[in-house]
Amino acid sequence: MRRPDRAPFFPIHPLKKADGASSAVSQLLSRADGASIFVSPKHRRVKNKSYLCAMKHSLSARQCTFAAALAVALGLCAFYFSPLRAEAKIAYVAAFLALTLALHCLREGTRAWWMVGGLLLSAVGDWMVARHDFLLQMGAFMLAHVAYILHFLRLRRPARRLPLLLTGAAVVALCLTVAVRVLPGVEQSIVFWGVGLYSLVISTMLLAACLTGRTGYWAGAAAFVASDFILAWNKFVAPVTDAHWWIMVPYYGAQLLLWATAWNDSKKNSKHA
Repeated sequence: MRRPDRAPFFPIHPLKKADGASSAVSQLLSRADGASIFVSPKHRRVKNKSYLCAMKHSLSARQCTFAAALAVALGLCAFYFSPLRAEAKIAYVAAFLALTLALHCLREGTRAWWMVGGLLLSAVGDWMVARHDFLLQMGAFMLAHVAYILHFLRLRRPARRLPLLLTGAAVVALCLTVAVRVLPGVEQSIVFWGVGLYSLVISTMLLAACLTGRTGYWAGAAAFVASDFILAWNKFVAPVTDAHWWIMVPYYGAQLLLWATAWNDSKKNSKHA
């Protein structure tokens, strides 16, 4: 015997059973128009599976793009250390990173443009290195650090006390070392004040990176500070053995870390960028 409360022959969503005949009529009317307002659980699973597959394909495309850009950047780093000669090849890495990050921002609709500007200014600073113009080199990198600071401050959040204290202690030790050991070896007055100002700016950049709470930004900023400190020590205090490697490896590592963190961070904060 047929139960009176048995479900009708057309499927009704469990949450819509309470609506009674009105829900059934609306579904029939919608079907008569050729468009159903109801999606059965089986069809819903199919749609969800299709959506997840689309998301996986989208994520894999992003990951492949990032991996390809990273491979090219590493190749440019290797090209710099190779015996092959090219004009201002030191600037290729930063310029390529700036270009790829800019294209990524345009595609994702994000605004990590201060990081793009910092990478471009770093490329200009590298170009000045190739031209052996220390003042313009220092000025370009100083502006690059200002751009990094503005990028970091836009992403700041409450930082943990211990990392902030450790970073602050490192900044104080760095500034004292520059004041006591590096600056006395600077002969020209304009370079003296430039090195002092540069030390304050790059120290501020390290603190700003710590305020973001992102390990990649902090590690990149710390590597940048280490590279520039070795450069200053080698130039104004005493020669450093294999200084070329000690300066350039942390420098390229810093640029790659900052770029990679900004690339991945832009996807998470696209609505807030």
